[in-house]
Amino acid sequence: MLKIKNLFISYGDVRVIEDVNFEVNKNEIVAIIGANGAGKTTILKAISRLIPIEKGEILYLDKKLHLEKPHKLIQYGIAHIPEARRLFTEMTVEENLLIGALHGEAKKKRKDTLEMIYQIFPKLKERRKQLAGTLSGGEQQMVAIGRGLMSLPELLIFDEPSLGLAPIIVKEMFSIIKQLKNQGKTILIVEQNVNQTLQLADRGYVLEIGKITLHDKAQNLLKNDYVKKAYLGI
Repeated sequence: MLKIKNLFISYGDVRVIEDVNFEVNKNEIVAIIGANGAGKTTILKAISRLIPIEKGEILYLDKKLHLEKPHKLIQYGIAHIPEARRLFTEMTVEENLLIGALHGEAKKKRKDTLEMIYQIFPKLKERRKQLAGTLSGGEQQMVAIGRGLMSLPELLIFDEPSLGLAPIIVKEMFSIIKQLKNQGKTILIVEQNVNQTLQLADRGYVLEIGKITLHDKAQNLLKNDYVKKAYLGI
């Protein structure tokens, strides 16, 4: 579904991503793991066309995303749930959700999709008239995911969905992501919580200083001695 080929990205004279290759197949959960500053978020921003690439290709189905404008991606069925939620804090929960359904088919079906979101996140229905900025961190993350789902995406890109959340809420977030896969969604996730992410994922890539250094099935990465030492504290 998504293929990254020979990707290079630089900030000024500093190269931060060097010859990265990976792919995400339909109905997979694929994880990119690595330390802070490895370049994980940079890759996601490049896929979403929020930053330019230096060289390489970003392919989604039959489309060359690296040649597209950012607003086109939502029409193609891609939703990016960004790090730190990025909600409109002075707007209500429901207003934030409806912003995710402003194009074509998603706009036509937004009433039904909204009810589906409220079934997944009952708390959001209770708080639908509440300002998003007054919600807890976990509730704000629910809004961010719901907003992405309102666009009726096929591919969901998650950037640090557990960031700043209490452990019990983190567990709930990962359960929801698994539920979305079971509903047929394809998921690319960047996450610092390596253990839970690899427990959830089908495959994983290890990114270190802008390069992919390891790739395997997620269960194999959990058993890998280097991954255990570097990322799991074992």
